[in-house]
Amino acid sequence: MKTRLFNFNKCFVASILAVFVLFFLVSSTEAGNLGDDIAAQVKAGASAAELKAVPPQFIIVDIINIALSLIGIIFISLAIYAGYLRFIAHGAEEDIKKSNEVLIAAFIGVIVVFMAFAITKFVAYRVQNAVFLEDAYEVNDYYPNNSLEVGVIL
Repeated sequence: MKTRLFNFNKCFVASILAVFVLFFLVSSTEAGNLGDDIAAQVKAGASAAELKAVPPQFIIVDIINIALSLIGIIFISLAIYAGYLRFIAHGAEEDIKKSNEVLIAAFIGVIVVFMAFAITKFVAYRVQNAVFLEDAYEVNDYYPNNSLEVGVIL
């Protein structure tokens, strides 16, 4: 029993010592230099690839578009699932009722997603005009097919 207690105490002291060394004896100036080195490498890579700075408005619009597309895929999948339930119902009223409920919920979901998509496009178009009124060429460089306009992205 004393051996187990001794091993536990030895492990505990070693753990405390490791935490102390990791958190209190590490030089913070080295961490700062590493961050600067990483930032310099990222800038060098971006300039070599001829990437331009992207305004955060465009990044947010892209994220919203991706999220709405994924949600739309989920609701279309629900509509297909409702059709499958109807197909395997074989005239059973309970299964047909469940299929109708799923189909109605999927249809409402698709309508909500399309409305959210249209609102996002409208707001993005207004932000584009408000922010880049004089620098419209920068917007067209990032979105060459004018996909920020209200409508469907092609």
